[in-house]
Amino acid sequence: MQIKQVRKVFEPYFLKAKELYGFNSNIDFKIDLKGYSTIGQCIWRDKKNFTIRLHLLLLEKYGDSYLHDVLPHELAHAVVYYLYKNRVKAHGKEWKRILKSFTLVDSKVKYEVLQKIRESKRYRYGCKCKDKVHFISTILHNKIEKKSATYLCKVCKDTICLI
Repeated sequence: MQIKQVRKVFEPYFLKAKELYGFNSNIDFKIDLKGYSTIGQCIWRDKKNFTIRLHLLLLEKYGDSYLHDVLPHELAHAVVYYLYKNRVKAHGKEWKRILKSFTLVDSKVKYEVLQKIRESKRYRYGCKCKDKVHFISTILHNKIEKKSATYLCKVCKDTICLI
């Protein structure tokens, strides 16, 4: 799928953002994301120039469904930055309100499908609690292995350890 098709899907969202929020920045697209941690990304170079990065494999696999899910999400980030700069949370109430205002398609089901691709390996950790297993993400597991962090069980307050 080419940038031309991305722009075609993006256009109604962009027009809605322009109408509702006076958003008139330049948006470039890159289809270069890989891996399992990022579905899409909005990069603000300055108030008038943004880049939306898209995941190549997800775009190939899901096509327009992926675009209708990710483009409004990333555009909402651009509009939030345009209006508030760094004064609000990335997924705060302002972002949620903006996203809701120009979401043209119900993306909840599609997003759940996309989430399956993001599932990462989970590591099993234990504590002093009987039959309690803590499932830890790869990132937290690596921090524990490098001894740059320790994590406690919320129930028994014991340091969790790899099982």
